[in-house]
Amino acid sequence: MDDLLRMRSGIAAPSDTEVLAEVYDRPLAPAPTLDRMMATSAKLVAKFKEPNTVGEYTDLNYYILGGIVQKVTGRDMGALITDNVIRKLGLKQTSYPAGVDLPGGLHGYGWNSKGKRLDDKTKFNPPLAGAAGAMISNIADLQTFMRVLCTGGLFKRATQLAMMRGQRLAGTDASYGEGVITNPGICGHSGTINGFNTDVYYFEKPRASVVISVNRLDKDNIAQTTPVFQAVVKTMKTQLSIGP
Repeated sequence: MDDLLRMRSGIAAPSDTEVLAEVYDRPLAPAPTLDRMMATSAKLVAKFKEPNTVGEYTDLNYYILGGIVQKVTGRDMGALITDNVIRKLGLKQTSYPAGVDLPGGLHGYGWNSKGKRLDDKTKFNPPLAGAAGAMISNIADLQTFMRVLCTGGLFKRATQLAMMRGQRLAGTDASYGEGVITNPGICGHSGTINGFNTDVYYFEKPRASVVISVNRLDKDNIAQTTPVFQAVVKTMKTQLSIGP
């Protein structure tokens, strides 16, 4: 479990960019079963690594964790998150969706290079994201959640300390704990899905949560939030003398 949460399981998987590209034009397709995903992984046997030797981020680790949770508890991941996180923290605008429509009028978009236009990418089959990120929220709820997650309030102290102990992710400057980025002075996560990408981070020194969300994600899976987040962090460093 710990190796899965820390992205150090060594289990091979297609890159998240490859996975997104597969569902980008078929967002309402049925989600593959965990057995099918593991069969795909097994074909990549040459890329397997010894557990706890290198950190490589892949959504497959979360899909496996979701399968374990279902097996052990007999309950759906969405129901557990709703009971133990959403209701506990009073997150009124956060949900683990069951349908393909977003509440309200928000839409997500992706660039159609052939048609030279932005296509509406809002509708999405939630099980395609599953335990790796099938969540809907707003800025206020994200700020609340990240502050509590990073400072304590959801877990026992020993669990909190273990979660915050980060190890380097290969090819990045990020340290990854148990399901969260834990660089010095900063804690949080980034996520991408058809039409949307979001950065949510808690900064320890100013005790502030920063949420940056852009309702566009193209098939290349390059986060539109990255330059905005970098500019915000630079401003925090130079103007407020804070930040990582």
